[in-house]
Amino acid sequence: MSVRRPLKSLSAAVLKEMTDGELDRLAYEVRKAYAAVLTAAGKGHINVGGSGTNIGSTVDSKRTPTSTTGDGGFTGDAGDAGYHTGGDWPAPGSTGVNTNVTTYTYYQNRTIGGTPFASTAHIDLYSYYVYGGTAGEVILEGVEANIVDTIISACITDMATGDEVGTYRITTGSAPTNGGAGTWVNKGTFFVDTLHSATQNTYKYWLKTDLTTPPAETKPIGRSGTAMKELSVAHDGDLVQKILLPALQNRHDNSQLNYHVQTSIPGGYTAKGTFLDTRYGSSTVSYTGPSGDTYTTTITPSGTPTAHSTYYLNLQT
Repeated sequence: MSVRRPLKSLSAAVLKEMTDGELDRLAYEVRKAYAAVLTAAGKGHINVGGSGTNIGSTVDSKRTPTSTTGDGGFTGDAGDAGYHTGGDWPAPGSTGVNTNVTTYTYYQNRTIGGTPFASTAHIDLYSYYVYGGTAGEVILEGVEANIVDTIISACITDMATGDEVGTYRITTGSAPTNGGAGTWVNKGTFFVDTLHSATQNTYKYWLKTDLTTPPAETKPIGRSGTAMKELSVAHDGDLVQKILLPALQNRHDNSQLNYHVQTSIPGGYTAKGTFLDTRYGSSTVSYTGPSGDTYTTTITPSGTPTAHSTYYLNLQT
């Protein structure tokens, strides 16, 4: 899977490449660090009606009641067009459709220009050791493409379909449960679906910031002056903050980790929740009057709400 993996220590004199399982905690801490960036409205953050790159829009629509009035034919015009022959009430109209109840526009902070990768000084101070091209040669990893292949690609896969730490999700009601037990932070209202007389659903968007039980920790080996040391894998430590997190953030410039609000799920995207604009599917006619010589026929939306538009919050991977 990897070009060259971080080295771990088996003993004072023996180094060995970390396995996929041993890299899980390091990749998790990168996702946790990225979640902190999103919480602070940094690169990757999405918002409703704010600023950044436009990632799509939606419309909440609803059918509205319509009333028709008439004089009931008592003034000598009972046969006029639009009235029941011999009846007192005018014929019902049709339920109106208001397609502009509320328009929602969504944005993502993608920060044009990307995040600079680690400097040579940072690589010397904070990166991890790997086996180099020469047999037995140990060097500090300073090639971003190798880091992406070894750690960041697996990190993004887990963001899409694994524990989902560092990603958003849409739900109604309580917090999501996707990806295992962890913390989902309510980021606010994403979409409100209304009917003519009430709110059908309020959709919230949530950010997953951590796991209740993280993967087991294995520490890679880095530099301490002229000696070697085990590196911290904490999300706020130097290895994650100065080497790995920039490599993850730079994937935005490769069209990864970009969100889109769409009406389908194209290839290369993972849906992070579905939300609906619904309308009543039928109607009820009622009659009132007379009030003086005025008779009123009202047609009101009723029945079972049905989907008019289906939307997805998609993560591009």
